Amino acid sequence: SCSMEVSDFLSDLSGKQIALFGTCGMGDSPEYYKDIAGRVSAWIEADNDYLGYFICQGKMPQKVRMKYESMRTDENNDQIDRFIQNFDLALTHPDDLDVEHAKVFVDHMLKKIQL
Repeated sequence: SCSMEVSDFLSDLSGKQIALFGTCGMGDSPEYYKDIAGRVSAWIEADNDYLGYFICQGKMPQKVRMKYESMRTDENNDQIDRFIQNFDLALTHPDDLDVEHAKVFVDHMLKKIQL
């Protein structure tokens, strides 16, 4: 979801138009991104105009990969392989395509606030 710093910041906003941006290391999953946005936007007070969110895959710190490797057992080997594969794929994100998608989102948000 988000840090306490971010949740405190969001909950202090009043009478604003808000669009959320973020990255997520856990993979390219629109459903998961929607869940994250829902948990983060819950901190936005009702007197604000919540415009929407943009989340894309982002890279994770190397310590995450090391943690995955240290968690490996015979029972979870396949799951850890998937986690490490996702970690390695995330190393290049946000990439140029993510940036293009973010630009489209920003254009859409700008049109929303100009209405």
